[in-house]
Amino acid sequence: MSATSNFRKKNKVCPRFTRSFEQLLDRGSRSEAPKVQCSSQSRDTIARVEPCATIGANQLAAEGVMLARQLYLAVAAIGMLAGPAAALEVSGSVVVSGKPDQVWYKSGAFCAIKEWHPAISKCEETEESGVIHRTLTTKDSATIKEKLVDKIDTSYTYEIIESPLPVQNYRAQIGDSAEADKTRVYRKGSFDAKGVSDAEAKKVISDIYKAGLDKIAKTAGD
Repeated sequence: MSATSNFRKKNKVCPRFTRSFEQLLDRGSRSEAPKVQCSSQSRDTIARVEPCATIGANQLAAEGVMLARQLYLAVAAIGMLAGPAAALEVSGSVVVSGKPDQVWYKSGAFCAIKEWHPAISKCEETEESGVIHRTLTTKDSATIKEKLVDKIDTSYTYEIIESPLPVQNYRAQIGDSAEADKTRVYRKGSFDAKGVSDAEAKKVISDIYKAGLDKIAKTAGD
């Protein structure tokens, strides 16, 4: 006879036992149903058995709460130790001649990237549901679609929508700021690696940034 059946038989006069307590009893052969000590001195058996069975039920409930709490704390601890994976980050900058607004006039338009990045041969700007997008064509005929997220005086933020690059969840910013009597042009981005190691993904994006910044530095005085 199972622990649950045995316990039900002994305590059938106590209907307040619920399925949750019975499940606690049936945890496997490793545990046994609690032994309930009932007084037989009184002729009124039901009056004695029911409070006694209630004590057993309360003990089971307390044990279940304790087990649940221990499990919750264990899972929470594992989650805290693991934590969410941090996005990869890459940044780069270069100082060029000229004031920020002058430099931005040449490089700040969303499709001006075709003028200052050596890998881009074409840029097509479109509007989709009120949001500006650009589709870049590289010199090896690959295409990259990006969405403009935010734009202020001398910077803009964008996200990659589609691309053959080994990254995902890519979000980046390009802008410039005053550096004494010159201008610092910067690029920074965050992303997750896709199909390659973190180091490989960071190298790809870092090389892309460097190529563009080098071109900006080379043509800044033109």
